[in-house]
Amino acid sequence: MDIQNKEYVLDKQDWIMTSERTAKILLDVIVEEYGIRDMLDCMYYNLNETDKRKFLNVAFKRANAQV
Repeated sequence: MDIQNKEYVLDKQDWIMTSERTAKILLDVIVEEYGIRDMLDCMYYNLNETDKRKFLNVAFKRANAQV
């Protein structure tokens, strides 16, 4: 990727991550286009085991509360 394209992508990425609403839109697009399993695999790739457990515990509690 050349520098101009990289800057374009980073500008778009920075903008979409400036609010919770636009970040949720990004997540929805990722889930719709790539699937939840692929999204989570990509996200977990860089997390250590402790962070994975923390994240899953919070998500599990929230999901359980909504059921």
